[in-house]
Amino acid sequence: MSILARGVEDDPNNYTRFLVLHDGPIPKPTGRDKTSIIFSIRHVPGALYRALEPFALRDINLTRMESRPSRGRPWEYTSTWTSRDTWRTGMSPRRLKSL
Repeated sequence: MSILARGVEDDPNNYTRFLVLHDGPIPKPTGRDKTSIIFSIRHVPGALYRALEPFALRDINLTRMESRPSRGRPWEYTSTWTSRDTWRTGMSPRRLKSL
């Protein structure tokens, strides 16, 4: 995949994430690969613990966790969690489905 333009952001600390879909052979890991998942957590006791536990039990290292209020749903949050694990090293579709 070619980079079309560099330095187009207006903030040097701004990072944009992209999702690439293709039906060809799966590319080799680059060593900089990451997997991010986005999901909602209800505002009830123990919800965060129950969301984190499957990652710990599967030795998946979360490197970044962000939560933001969900629009139009008071006391519910949308979370984005990122891991350096990829589909080859622990974040396979089968494992993600079980989370």
